[in-house]
Amino acid sequence: MLGNLRKCTIVEEIEDADVIIINTCGFIQSAKEESLETIFGAAQVKQDAAALGRRIELIVTGCMTERYRTELTQELPEVDAIYGIGEYDALSSHLSESKLPWKSDSRLLLSPRHFAYLRIADGCNQQCGFCAIPGIRGKLRSRTIEQCTDEARRLATHGVQELNIISQDTTSYGWDLYGRDRNNNHLLKLLDSLEAIETLPWIRIIYNYPAYISDAYLRHIAASTRICKYLDVPIQHIADSVLRAMRRGVTQAQTRDLIERIRTIIPEAAIRTTLIVGYPGESEQDFLELADFVSQAQFERLGVFMYSDEDGTYAYSLAGKIPQREIQRRHDHIMHLQKEIAERKNRALIGTTQRVLVDSQENDYWLGRTQFDMPEVDNSVIIHADTEIEVGTFQNVRIENAFEYDIEGSISA
Repeated sequence: MLGNLRKCTIVEEIEDADVIIINTCGFIQSAKEESLETIFGAAQVKQDAAALGRRIELIVTGCMTERYRTELTQELPEVDAIYGIGEYDALSSHLSESKLPWKSDSRLLLSPRHFAYLRIADGCNQQCGFCAIPGIRGKLRSRTIEQCTDEARRLATHGVQELNIISQDTTSYGWDLYGRDRNNNHLLKLLDSLEAIETLPWIRIIYNYPAYISDAYLRHIAASTRICKYLDVPIQHIADSVLRAMRRGVTQAQTRDLIERIRTIIPEAAIRTTLIVGYPGESEQDFLELADFVSQAQFERLGVFMYSDEDGTYAYSLAGKIPQREIQRRHDHIMHLQKEIAERKNRALIGTTQRVLVDSQENDYWLGRTQFDMPEVDNSVIIHADTEIEVGTFQNVRIENAFEYDIEGSISA
């Protein structure tokens, strides 16, 4: 959107804007609440400016407007225009005398210049019981290998050192373009093309749907010198009854087999997963089974979502809703288990030297990440150095201390 509005001036403070554009999320209740709070805050800025005789235009776009366009149009009269997802042409046309067609090479990065996200597909063909994304973003629509590679090459030219590959279902990449293939051949061809970009040291693959991870794919990651040994695999649960109710398309046995295959083929891999607690019908026995599995699997990175009851999803009409207080208890219990696991794994790194990508400077120290940590989500490395080090560079850091979610060390020769 920003890239498509290059003729506009982007200001730092909302009060200085002539036009405020809010890009919303409509996935879960907390995200919708945050979006609405942001809209109300901007509406207040608009009202204050009007009292001083200055007009500000307020535009809202994104997933929440795609999902609730009619309701928002009726209930938010202070909003001047509403656009759904992907309506870049209409939005830019609204703000300019001539239509500005959207082009992928118009992109402006919101992330620091040394890492970026590459969307290889949009939409999802899965029908998970808790998820509203297919209803919002539609069916899987992959970009071609050429389109993805061209954008990656441009990003590398501008100094990007880490490319984070994203979509709603990465391991189904290309099924809509090149045919259904459970061996990940389309994704492997894309990875080959991206790995040929010599100025791109790190490639990280995010959201690997557990039902479609082949041994060939794992072997490719194991052999690669550019792909981070980081497997983001949201399993959501382990109890078979809950997995069936979630409509995940995998069983407990298949999930355990997948974790074992990852550990065998890529022994050094960090596995990140997400879980959902409090799904309708999740019994205490189901929850205890999940907690035992977390203790057994020893995931390097783990996040826990508290079930959010979303209208329009399969789970919304299910019986057996769990009280919020109980959902919170289950969340806290799993997170307590994971904190102990995470600290123990971090302490095992003391005395080792890790290759770290430096993200930022904070007073007299720097923050960075290993290949096992996704930006803005996972652990940080607290870096001490006797001389200035440049943000966006790789440094060898000897680990000297460890905490629950961070490690600390000094620059190593």
